[in-house]
Amino acid sequence: MSGQPNNPTLRDRLLSDIADEMKSLKGEELQAYLSELGDDGDDASAMHERALQGARAALGRRKLVQAKSYLKQRKSFETAKIFAFDISKKRALLAAIEQRGQANKELTMAARNRRAEAEADIDAQLEAFLQLGLINEDGELSD
Repeated sequence: MSGQPNNPTLRDRLLSDIADEMKSLKGEELQAYLSELGDDGDDASAMHERALQGARAALGRRKLVQAKSYLKQRKSFETAKIFAFDISKKRALLAAIEQRGQANKELTMAARNRRAEAEADIDAQLEAFLQLGLINEDGELSD
């Protein structure tokens, strides 16, 4: 299981019940409940709000770090060379990738059946193949 004891103590059950109750209450209801427990509702409410804000901020920071990491990874591929190829060379590269994929059965059915007509679609496919390691930054098939 998750490391939780099978028979929680009375203290653990009470704390869990109090936490569940506090999660369901807001505003004046929360303050009234805390007053019943003998706690200063204003202090506890402010502490509760700070804890929620801290959790939201931590989540936001984690998402920001992940987004920066993703962008850094995308920038690590030198796509400028591939994007600078003329359209006929790009189409030839896609055809070579498709031929190799069909011969080795390395491409999924979706990748084999995908057709790119517009240059932006071709660039997107080539970028994906570069990230997958099927081609290198010079537009050559990888081994």
